[in-house]
Amino acid sequence: MNLTFRGMVSGRSLVHLTIVVILAGACVDHFLGTQQETWLKVSHDDSRTWQQVIGELDVAAAMFDVKSYPPDYAMYRAVATAAVPRIAVSDVASEALDYELIGKVRPADDGSVQAGRHGSLPPGSLLFPGGGDRWSTQAVMPDGTLLHALNRVDSDYLLNLLVNPTGSDTAATASLLVRVNHPAEYRGWRFYLMSYDRATRDAVLVRIRRAPGRSTVFTGILLLVIGTCLSCFGGRQPERPQAGNPDMVRE
Repeated sequence: MNLTFRGMVSGRSLVHLTIVVILAGACVDHFLGTQQETWLKVSHDDSRTWQQVIGELDVAAAMFDVKSYPPDYAMYRAVATAAVPRIAVSDVASEALDYELIGKVRPADDGSVQAGRHGSLPPGSLLFPGGGDRWSTQAVMPDGTLLHALNRVDSDYLLNLLVNPTGSDTAATASLLVRVNHPAEYRGWRFYLMSYDRATRDAVLVRIRRAPGRSTVFTGILLLVIGTCLSCFGGRQPERPQAGNPDMVRE
């Protein structure tokens, strides 16, 4: 049967072309791309510690903050152990208390707790007065269950980065918000937050990168998807054999 699949043929040709486009973009990035990593001191006041990077940009870290999820709290139940004489206080023996882990509970963002049969605590019960993001280390539920805060887990990292072309007036300074896995872009440059000083949080590691072939690679990937779809679904349906047509071979 002589069948033609123009869509499939054009799709395959497009796929072959996109491979060339992607490789060309990757080569441009490899030979013409620029990248630098540098540590920046975080400014906690109006003073700015500017640092020149790549030879054409001045950058400064104006603010850095680490956001954390509310801490989980371990739940402990008081358990009476064997009687222990308290001779130093009185002649009456008393019961020594120990605590048994019975579970964990996660508070709401407003500092309230809903712990089922153990009761609940109103909003703000686990937060320090005066606002902020400080949580109480311990608290007691209405039934006497002890809550003890566990280690908190970081949820986000926020960097306010100031960028200014070298030699330009400060009026041209741009303020960029850089987050982990969310780089900021400025005039073809991309800024990535890589790490920070966990002890003091007064320094951050920033990667500055220019990839001139990046858009070409993304265009090639898009064309690759289109070409693949044409190859899979763009073919013509085969014609049914008609009676009296000697050129068509019946199966």
